[in-house]
Amino acid sequence: MSEFTEESFNALRQQLAQECQASPSATDSSLHSSLPAFGVCSHYDWAPDLLVKDRFGLDRDLFTTPMLSDADRTSIIDNDPSIRGLSYVPPSILSEARSPESFRSGVGSTPDLSDVSSSILLDRRLANSTTNCTYRRGQFLFLEWSLQHRVNINGFSAADIVNFLSDMHYQFGYSSSTLRSFRSSIIAFHQNKASLDNELHLVNNLLDTLALKEPPKQIHRPTVDISSTLSHIRRIQSTTSIPLPLLQKKKAFLLAMTAFLRPLDFHRIDLQSADINNGFQLTFQVVSPKETRDNRRIIEPFTTFPNQGCSLCPVRALIALRDHSSLSHLSTRSSLFVNSRCPQEPLVTSTISTWLRNMIKTSTEERNVSVRSIVSSLALRRDVPKEDTVTLGNWTNSSTFENHYRREHMSCFNFTQILLSTNASISTEDERVDFDMYDQEDTFFDAMQE
Repeated sequence: MSEFTEESFNALRQQLAQECQASPSATDSSLHSSLPAFGVCSHYDWAPDLLVKDRFGLDRDLFTTPMLSDADRTSIIDNDPSIRGLSYVPPSILSEARSPESFRSGVGSTPDLSDVSSSILLDRRLANSTTNCTYRRGQFLFLEWSLQHRVNINGFSAADIVNFLSDMHYQFGYSSSTLRSFRSSIIAFHQNKASLDNELHLVNNLLDTLALKEPPKQIHRPTVDISSTLSHIRRIQSTTSIPLPLLQKKKAFLLAMTAFLRPLDFHRIDLQSADINNGFQLTFQVVSPKETRDNRRIIEPFTTFPNQGCSLCPVRALIALRDHSSLSHLSTRSSLFVNSRCPQEPLVTSTISTWLRNMIKTSTEERNVSVRSIVSSLALRRDVPKEDTVTLGNWTNSSTFENHYRREHMSCFNFTQILLSTNASISTEDERVDFDMYDQEDTFFDAMQE
């Protein structure tokens, strides 16, 4: 008896598609076979088209019995003509389907696609990009769930997405915002996303319903005074003799303050593009940030101006970091921030994120606070035009900044003085009118009666 391999499994899938139209009906008397001799209850009450759609098309009653081994079940499929086309998946192969690669492999089975076309489409889906890394957790959870519920991971329906998201919410307590990320991660790798368009309103209705059940969200966040953090940064001198980790922390925070950089942008700074002109202005480029233009990666330029205070000057900090003694032995270096223990390797994003988070903790006890949010809101309070703030942050529009990054949503302007004044041209400091409070209240009451 030959071993059941992944190749034979794929061959069965192809054979299933070819023979589906010629399959006999469920009630055909020719379906009777010797299956009961193996201790298996024969069951053929499905329609043939379901066999094509369902990757695990074999009915549970045919393979869940403990009386048969994987080899016995494989032999039944190979030798019994009545079920020759069924796509049986032994448990040993199911573990291979638990990887995102198998989930994304639906592109490879799309009809009429050449090998080159499939390779191009798969390269994007399997790339170690920020988006794919963000999607990975949702994809793994869906893979586990689909295997448990016998859902076709390459051709699932909108109802399957609704059921998955509902289970994630009620079993693990995921919020609606996290579930929205899961939705995107799942749909991104559907073999035929157009087939979901007419039913996605079910998914959106579920997410909207769950969001309405969540407690109210505070849109206003208090202003953060970063004076204590800046005082800590000042104590780190911008010299080549300072320990490399401290100098990198300082430079990272100063760039986050003056360029609105995300942690993932720092290791994408092209050191060869960094230049200091005659005006002591620093220019550099971030290659392939998170944002794209027409689905194409971009190179985002930045200009950072010097600070009169040397202790908080981002340009001086870059010069010290570029010429640091511990990095002088490196012949070629493309990354501005490097691993202090192994300078040949770039610094990972999580390390920079931890640096920024720890430094801002000296100014606020708020959890999960974003330096990018703090400094962009600070720029607006200090009369930097909103258009320039949005441009530096590289946000798609001002709505993205207002809804996700701006902290202050409570006006502190004295509207009482402006709107309730009887004559806006008369200053209350120059002319004060003495009045009896009780008489004024009576006058107001009489006016209301009229």
